[in-house]
Amino acid sequence: MYSTGIDLGGSWTKLGLVSATGGMLAEERQPAVPGEPLPQVFRRLRRDLERMAGAQHLPYPPPGGVGIGAAAIVDHRSGWLKLAGTLHLENCDLRGAAEAALESSAVVDCDSNAGALADLYWGQARHATNLLYITWGTGIGAGLALNRRLYHSVGGSMGEFGHTPVEWDHPRLCYCGCHGCLEAEATGRAMEQQMSQRLAKPIAVREMARQAAAGDTACRKLLERSARLMARALAGALALLNPDCLVLGGGVSHCLPLVRAAFDEELEMHTPLFARQGLTVALSDFPDSAGVLGAAMLPRHEREEESEHAAIPTNSRNS
Repeated sequence: MYSTGIDLGGSWTKLGLVSATGGMLAEERQPAVPGEPLPQVFRRLRRDLERMAGAQHLPYPPPGGVGIGAAAIVDHRSGWLKLAGTLHLENCDLRGAAEAALESSAVVDCDSNAGALADLYWGQARHATNLLYITWGTGIGAGLALNRRLYHSVGGSMGEFGHTPVEWDHPRLCYCGCHGCLEAEATGRAMEQQMSQRLAKPIAVREMARQAAAGDTACRKLLERSARLMARALAGALALLNPDCLVLGGGVSHCLPLVRAAFDEELEMHTPLFARQGLTVALSDFPDSAGVLGAAMLPRHEREEESEHAAIPTNSRNS
């Protein structure tokens, strides 16, 4: 049995066919088209997924279901997408559009929760009890697993970690309407905008990392600043949540080894010792594919939760 994962990111849309043991049977990615209506998106993806399944001699629709992680505020219960700044979408039926076009049951969530499942099942957090997962790429988000089950807030916006305020001296305006958010200061998109303005030409984060490794001071300073801002924001989250595992994934996490000393210094400076004791800090085992791999795990995760809930005696649930 296999399931399908769809990662609707700010820069890329990623598709994956994933086996029951976490093996990636087939994977593709294509540039995201911000603002594209969801029915149109999923009709196009349906053709791609059928082609991918056929090439692997697999049936369609996937027997294990479809999981969708979106860079958005998502109500996983109703399937409603409330806001997706990088995708230019607001107040639309994510699950309904997907199920109608894909002709398959679908489980939807934010991309950071989906990414968390990849490491929770198959990666750095497979032995953890409580996981804080950070996706650090075009945008920034957080996924939280408590007792190895995803945590969902009533409003669906628990994982909007990118809107933590971190800059007060010269804060940039964030699309959320606030100033100085981590999202506006330290994401891949924010760094590319800042460095492109200095150079008067476009530059990608990975090129910045390459130049920093080769000795470019300006690129290194910008990467170090972003790493320090990330650590500063994480300090409060770690003191509040006290997880036993912190995993960083997403495209920008590739750059962290270059500036790990700055990140670790800032994290130690601002995080209480009691929140650091027993904490494992690691880079995701799936820096580029956690979103799509974890999305494919969403149907399984939901089935496991439902099974656990069904096993609880009725009088215990009501007490």
